[in-house]
Order: sequence, then structure tokens, then C-alpha cells
Amino acid sequence: MVEKFDFEAGAAGWSAPAKTISLGTATAPKKSGKGSLKIAGTSSAGLYNFAASPRKELQPGKQYQATAWLLVKEWDHAGTAPLLKIALYKDGKFLSNTFSNSYDLKKKNQWQKLTVTVAAPAGGKIAGALSVEKGTQEQIKATMNLDEVKLQAVK
Repeated sequence: MVEKFDFEAGAAGWSAPAKTISLGTATAPKKSGKGSLKIAGTSSAGLYNFAASPRKELQPGKQYQATAWLLVKEWDHAGTAPLLKIALYKDGKFLSNTFSNSYDLKKKNQWQKLTVTVAAPAGGKIAGALSVEKGTQEQIKATMNLDEVKLQAVK
């Protein structure tokens, strides 16, 4: 296991890209444990995500999988659905994004598992960060809970 976020002791270093989005722990709903990360507010036009994890160093040449459980209460954009992203950085510079399956908005208020797998390139210092993405640059107002986030090497 490279990283695990269960949000039992706070937001665990996760941050929002704008002051119009609040992040905090909630005792309900939760997938497991004592709480989850509540993400609420408006991600304005030009922003791609609602929340991002701290960067974590990854081993070059290894394959990594991230999984997370997401529950969407409110989402005011019919054209896109939230998803999980792994952003890779090489020697401190942005390299690539890889996206998970999208949350099924027809099943709001249900925990759904999002999974994304990426190969860390060889050479250089590689880091990865997870984020809850919008799938668009358009403004979206949402209320979501995130829990049981894991990043692990699979190969």
C-alpha cells in the first residue's frame, strides 16, 4: 500500500482548488470507519476538480491502481459525472492524467467504487496525486462524500 485515506483524522492533506469549495470530515454518510471526506460547493469555470490529495512519490516503472468510494448527493451538471484521476509528475513537472470510470448519476446517494490504473514511467523522480474531477471546465455545484481511498502498486 502506497497511500490510504480513510479520513478518520481529518482531511489528510487533501485540498480544494478554490475557496468556493469546502472540505471537511463528516460522520455520515461514510463507507466505513468513523467518517468520510465531505466535498461541498461550486467548482467555478476553468477548474477541473473539486479536491486533490497531496503528491506521493512513486517508483518508476511500476504500475499503480487507485480506488475510491464516492457518494454524490448533489450534482447540477447533466452532461458530465464526477470521476477519479491520477496525475503524474516527473521531476516536479506535470506529465499526464489518467481517469477512472465515471460515477453513475442515475444512482445518486449510493456509494460507488471508482478505479483507475496507471504505469509510472521509468527514469526521473515520479510522483502521483489523486483528485475528484468534474469531467469539464464548466461550473458545477456539488455535494459529495469520499471514503476508503487507496493507492497501491499492482505490478
